Amino acid sequence: MTAPVIACIGDQTLSCGSIIPDYTLLVTANDNCDSYPVITQNPSAGSVFTDGMEITITARDVSNNSSTCSFKVNASPDITAPSITCIADQNLNIADVLPDYRTMITATDNCDSNLTVTQIPSSGSNVTDGMNVTINASDNSGNSTSCTFKINVAKDTQPPIFTCIADQMFDCSVSQVPDYTKMIFASDNTDPNPVITQSPAPGTAFLDGMTITIKVSDKSNNASACSFQLFSYPIFVDAGEDVEINQGDSIQLYAIALEDGVFSWSPATGLNNSKIGNPIAKPSETTTYKVVFTNKEGCETEDLVTVTVIPPIEKDETKYGFSPNGDGINDFWEIDGITDYPENEVLIYSRWGDLVYHTKGYDNATNVFSGIANKSRNLGANQLPEGTYFFEIRVNQPHHFKKTKGYLVLKR
Repeated sequence: MTAPVIACIGDQTLSCGSIIPDYTLLVTANDNCDSYPVITQNPSAGSVFTDGMEITITARDVSNNSSTCSFKVNASPDITAPSITCIADQNLNIADVLPDYRTMITATDNCDSNLTVTQIPSSGSNVTDGMNVTINASDNSGNSTSCTFKINVAKDTQPPIFTCIADQMFDCSVSQVPDYTKMIFASDNTDPNPVITQSPAPGTAFLDGMTITIKVSDKSNNASACSFQLFSYPIFVDAGEDVEINQGDSIQLYAIALEDGVFSWSPATGLNNSKIGNPIAKPSETTTYKVVFTNKEGCETEDLVTVTVIPPIEKDETKYGFSPNGDGINDFWEIDGITDYPENEVLIYSRWGDLVYHTKGYDNATNVFSGIANKSRNLGANQLPEGTYFFEIRVNQPHHFKKTKGYLVLKR
């Protein structure tokens, strides 16, 4: 009934992460009957080690008598730093912020499965080309290790973005180009304050139809531009079509505008009222009238209309036959009113087309055609025989003649 006597060992030390060794080899037991009592260990060898765990040794003889002893296994101080596997240099765009690279790092420790991993600079920081990022891994014992990689920032090639404005309309009171840069809202991938310029510059003299160009540039000299035009509101007046009237008649003129305003006609000669849109005109001679329309803003436009005055038609009493027989009656060809056109020419042709008479300044007195040829003599004598001749009257100004070419009868 006597239990074996155990010679136990003292408390033991293991490093973290170890497994329980076989401590039975370090324990001896003696028994009064059994030379080889069985020694066992609990927890058994190979068990997971935890700091401060208790190991129980049991010695049992063949008679099933047993005795036990216990000792503690404590963890030795952890002085081993974690192991870290870093990543290669990273590429980012200039507008990016620093990502969280901690999830891309592999870190292990001999003791600690919950390492503290930090990043410097932290995620969300602004990036600069060539900056270093350091990843640090620490265990619960204060052991740490780190690695570093570089950030490469791609060059900014993206121009600013903005929305152009539409073509602009102005009344006549605008004389200078406004500042449109204040109407432009631009954004850029890297530059929070891109530079906005305008050409032509604000304050430039306004011209109808001129083009304005807006340019937006960022700090990397990327730029975008747009253009629009400036127009004046159209001012319209129509004085109507040119007209003809007989001398002494009158006609009403009609000027049309598309807005309220005042009319002014010039010259006022022949008009019953030069300050209305539809005056009655009675000019004594052909006159071109100008109407000026002024709208409420003081803008002016004008148009012209010509009133052609047709003078009374003069009668032509010319007779196309005469009898040069010396009786003093109808002895020469009298051309009615020829003296009103002193620069005239008169030509007489035979029926065969021969020029038989030609004179300038025909005057119905001393320079007349009395049946005597002064050109062709192929008819045998200066005195032309009776018959039908062809005439031509040349005058280089408006005239009253019914005809300037035709047939003339000479009867003796």
